Amino acid sequence: MIDLHSHVLPYIDDGAKDEIMSLEMLLSAKQQGVDIIAATPHCIAKNPESVDSFLEKRRDCFEKLSAVISNRNDLPEIVLGAEVYLYKDISDFPNLSSLCYQNTNYILLELSDSGNAAEVTEWIYNISIKGLRPVIAHVDRYPDYKDVMEELSHLDVIFQVNAARFLSMSDRRLLRSIFKRHNKFVVSTDMHNVTTRICNMQPAYKIALKKFTPMCPCLFNDGAQAILASKDFPL
Repeated sequence: MIDLHSHVLPYIDDGAKDEIMSLEMLLSAKQQGVDIIAATPHCIAKNPESVDSFLEKRRDCFEKLSAVISNRNDLPEIVLGAEVYLYKDISDFPNLSSLCYQNTNYILLELSDSGNAAEVTEWIYNISIKGLRPVIAHVDRYPDYKDVMEELSHLDVIFQVNAARFLSMSDRRLLRSIFKRHNKFVVSTDMHNVTTRICNMQPAYKIALKKFTPMCPCLFNDGAQAILASKDFPL
């Protein structure tokens, strides 16, 4: 499996506090069958210079973690990315593409609370015409997901849902409603720690095999594989 949304890098956001927690998170992911994990720390960029500052900090944090795990072969492969907070001017940044998943043109976007669905759609459209391919983080968390997904229906976007949503009946009902509105989805953990916001890919996968059988390969592997290869999303 591939996890495209996690906060495993230490010292950079509200995810792993240090290298020890990062290691515990990575071990948990590997034990659950995750072979590749994207480190996607929060990025709130107000200008191009703050993008450069974020990239420098991410590099430093990744180097600290790499020094601890470099000799281990029992962990997932880490690819770098960012969970980019969306607001109206970000498409104008000349270095925005540096926040895409490593060696791809796919970018993980966290939707802004400051704009309505129509405004958000315009901001995402402005990013897409720059040649970037938006992945909308945890669409299952937005109360107005129906409006957002309807507005984005004409754009080439992918929606990420959190693995935890598969674990309860009420959340599975929510997923069914979401899945009816689009055809491009991936499942990720949005893991922040090992206690409250954990890796739950394996239990989610087992339930999805029974409840969402036809979608399962794309949800947990094939879709993410296409993203990391910068290929078109499988339908």
